[in-house]
Amino acid sequence: MPFTPDVYYPERGKDWKCRKPGDVGMDADSLNCFHSSQSDELAVLQIKRRNAMPHEWDSPEYVHRWIEDGDKTDPQRAEQITALVGLIRCSSEECIEVLDLGAGYGIVTREILTAYPNARVVCLDGSSEMLKHGKARLVDWQDQLSFVVTSFDSPNWLATLPAKRQFDAVLSSRAIHHVVDDRKQGLYAEIFQLLKPGGCFANHDLVRKLDDPVRDIDNPFGTVEDQLVWLENIGFIDVECFWQMEGRALFGGYKSG
Repeated sequence: MPFTPDVYYPERGKDWKCRKPGDVGMDADSLNCFHSSQSDELAVLQIKRRNAMPHEWDSPEYVHRWIEDGDKTDPQRAEQITALVGLIRCSSEECIEVLDLGAGYGIVTREILTAYPNARVVCLDGSSEMLKHGKARLVDWQDQLSFVVTSFDSPNWLATLPAKRQFDAVLSSRAIHHVVDDRKQGLYAEIFQLLKPGGCFANHDLVRKLDDPVRDIDNPFGTVEDQLVWLENIGFIDVECFWQMEGRALFGGYKSG
């Protein structure tokens, strides 16, 4: 069943863009409203500027600074992460299996475990330094977590996962944009194979708007429109962009089941 279009509420001003409570895949009590402001636009510019610089994910100092910056913007990002997790089509009591792709220091995994207290989560990231911080921040759930250090920029990442393990959901936030578009298509196909029937893939990420210039090596952000087509071609159903604003979007789909 497809999602209904975004709904605008004039009484809240032109900067508010919301989804209707009760939409498929969204809990009616979830935070489904996102506020656009100059600070949001500035945050996106800062992220793009950082991503244009060479990353040093093996450097403790670099990762520490990155997380410090992230902690400052996480409150603005919290509603989006809640909505990301809200796309999982399972009851909160279930012992679901989730893959957090590009888990970093654990912001998405924390929300998963808050919404699904019995969940088991695989936290995957290419940076061991990032996952060190994730382990420390998620210590209260350590028995429900496993950590995998590998880069999903290569198909070899699948070999690092437990054999034949499948997931109720694969979620990612601000990670897959690091991968060039050709590789993204392969990655999405690999994610599809990892999902159980009825499973969810949802990605909250930086994207290129249609009217932006064609990207070059310094701007690896694909458009949402292109990525939705790729997902549909792979076999995902109910493919949708659930939210988009100022170079960021929440989109994904489900495996038939």
